[in-house]
Amino acid sequence: QQQQQQQQQQHMGCGASTDGGAKADDAPVKKPAPAPATAEKDEARAEPAAPAPAPEEPPTPAPEAEPAADAPAEAEPDPPAAEAEAEAPVPEPETVSRDAFIAAAAARVDLEHAFADFKEAAINLDGISKGQLMELKSMQALPKPLLDILTCVSILKGDRPQPGPHIWKSIKQSMSNTAYFLDQLQCIAPECLDEADIKRVQDILATPDMTPQAVSKFSTAAPIMLTWVIALVGVWIKFKVYTTTQGETGGETEAEASAHATPTPNPDDMAQAQAALSEALAGLNKVRKMDIMEVKAMKTPPKMMQDVFTCIATLKVVPQPDKWGSILKMLSDTGFIRSLHTIGWQDVSEREAKRVDAILASPDMTPEAVRQIGGPAGDIFFAWVVALMNLRALMTRPAQAEGEAQHTPAHGTPAGVLPNLADGSELVWVHLGGAELEPQLLVDAEMGAAPIRLVDARYLIALAQDGGRLGRRQDLPDSAFVSLETLRRLRIGSSNSLRIIVVSHAWLTPWHPDPHGDNLCLLAIALRMIVDDRHDSADAPDELQTYAVMIDFCSAHQKGKCGEARTTQEQALFTRALHSMGDWYSHQETTVIKLTKLPEGYPNGFDFPDGMVANTADYAGRGWCFEEASVAGLIKSSGKVLDLGQYDKASNLDELKKECKAGRAPPLTPAEFDRQLETKSFTSKKADLAQVQALYLHAYESRLGCVTELWLRELGWADAECEQLISVIRSGVLKELELLVLNLNDIGDDSANLLAAEMLNGALPKLKELSIYGNARLSSRGLDELGMACKERRVGLITEGPGG
Repeated sequence: QQQQQQQQQQHMGCGASTDGGAKADDAPVKKPAPAPATAEKDEARAEPAAPAPAPEEPPTPAPEAEPAADAPAEAEPDPPAAEAEAEAPVPEPETVSRDAFIAAAAARVDLEHAFADFKEAAINLDGISKGQLMELKSMQALPKPLLDILTCVSILKGDRPQPGPHIWKSIKQSMSNTAYFLDQLQCIAPECLDEADIKRVQDILATPDMTPQAVSKFSTAAPIMLTWVIALVGVWIKFKVYTTTQGETGGETEAEASAHATPTPNPDDMAQAQAALSEALAGLNKVRKMDIMEVKAMKTPPKMMQDVFTCIATLKVVPQPDKWGSILKMLSDTGFIRSLHTIGWQDVSEREAKRVDAILASPDMTPEAVRQIGGPAGDIFFAWVVALMNLRALMTRPAQAEGEAQHTPAHGTPAGVLPNLADGSELVWVHLGGAELEPQLLVDAEMGAAPIRLVDARYLIALAQDGGRLGRRQDLPDSAFVSLETLRRLRIGSSNSLRIIVVSHAWLTPWHPDPHGDNLCLLAIALRMIVDDRHDSADAPDELQTYAVMIDFCSAHQKGKCGEARTTQEQALFTRALHSMGDWYSHQETTVIKLTKLPEGYPNGFDFPDGMVANTADYAGRGWCFEEASVAGLIKSSGKVLDLGQYDKASNLDELKKECKAGRAPPLTPAEFDRQLETKSFTSKKADLAQVQALYLHAYESRLGCVTELWLRELGWADAECEQLISVIRSGVLKELELLVLNLNDIGDDSANLLAAEMLNGALPKLKELSIYGNARLSSRGLDELGMACKERRVGLITEGPGG
């Protein structure tokens, strides 16, 4: 059996891995080195399926055995019975049982080693960038080794592509959504793979040139994917050997053998439980670093939240898992989320399972209760613990007898169902920072109104379809707005953000921003795609199947149709709204839509009051638009800013995001913003200039002054953009920044030297990690300067991405 295991290891090449690891999504990659297990972990993980036998002692005469010589005198058995009785005893039953138990323990160790390789491969897989996958997808014809690797990946994913001339086209279609494609791979459970699929993959891997080193010349992603395939198949083989040894119990009685036999659960139950675990694993990918940091900031967490993380620490075999200090140390691991992806049900020992079951058995430990106390992150972690333990309970219980009742999950979540944020929970609103926007949405008791009201996206869609025009806030019906109560209950949006859309547009006339409805029609097209993408709200009530839109003309009080002044009350509310307007654009979890294209032939056909002329400056040349776009890019991901001036023929949200994704410029210092603002056009520059400057200064200090991570990856930035960022660093505003990611840009040595000098001068006082790989113009000269500065400051420096 040991020879067979060695042959399998040699055939599969298990343990081969590429350098590199990754944090979540676009994460910079470190090079993890396998560390020896701690004594506590060895003790917890090494529990065999049966207890190890005690050491043998020299045999001593047993008094009760002496009368055995007189046994034939009592009753003469028939000759056949005598033969059977003589054959039945086993000379040394302990020795046979010991061998079986030793084999089982060895198989367990092999399985753990295979899982360690798989864990490292999964972390590296998560470090594959969108650019690397796009590089593969852009190839019309693939080299055979590369096609073989992607065929293996597709087989293990369950697609089972058929050999032939169209196989690459089939595989390419499954990779169309790159982020979802990688998420699907992370959710594959090795023990649930089909044996025929494994055999097909093994046949492909048997070719001599199928090694990470050999395929690295074709693509940087190829060795990472191949290592993951090899590790996944290796786990499947070791798991099969392990389950076989559990049934080979030597001298055990039939009852004992039955107790240790591998269970055969109902296939439907197993599929349902595995689907629940896959969905829970997908949910883990939505947990943001900010969520983890919020948990770590708690000095005394609610008991229920600590219980959830105690379960996770127990499953990860963290020493003293019930201590909050141990949990905080666990959460500080940059690969924490991805490490959960590699814990399988068979990786949970009996001792760990009992400890977790005892916590989950509490009557207070329900999905509803966790949602109320633990927030969305606690909800997601709880769902994963429950799904994993349900699958383990199913796989380790005796097989169902025919006609037996359907399996009931061991814990609070039905198998196959990931707890969603229920209607009315308000947790998304709180979790994503909606509460900071509430002061502008609360009704002033004295004035009887709120400074800002958000418009229902469905109202704007219907208005455009009917050929209508935008109305002033004062003229809109109450049904056109989303109430604060409803807003708090909206579920998470399509970009894992708040369901709030903020519109930035150039006013086409002084008293009405869009008198002909050109911009409204374009906006409605985008809103329709966004609302139709149900995302996480397909089962929500009708009033929650929408987005809330902040568009100044409809959301704040306006002057009359011919410029009539606002009432005293309206002016007071408008002033308050104006002072906070930048908060809506700069909020990290709102989506900004920019209407940057002026109508064809503008200003021909538009009417203007006597003595006033059209502002013919384009979007980028207007002062208010410049401010809104600038604050939107301070900390917000570029994926949450859409430029509808780039709209062409998108027919769904994914196409719209790709077609209209706005670029992201580096932040501007207030001085540089003021300098550029002087060149912009205003309808009334004297009245608006100081106000716009104040709005930008407030956003600059409040947003950048608190940000802990800046992900400035793959933005096409060269030295000019990097030097602008360095001027912001030099200003001292980034006093809380801990992580700076500048990967896959076009930064050169001069910028690297400037950044190193600022670090040595004390800039970025809390910086812990700098990632700058993938900048082709950055040579050893610049890297050496950064390396010395990071060493002096004790900052981690990442200079190599996945695959080196």
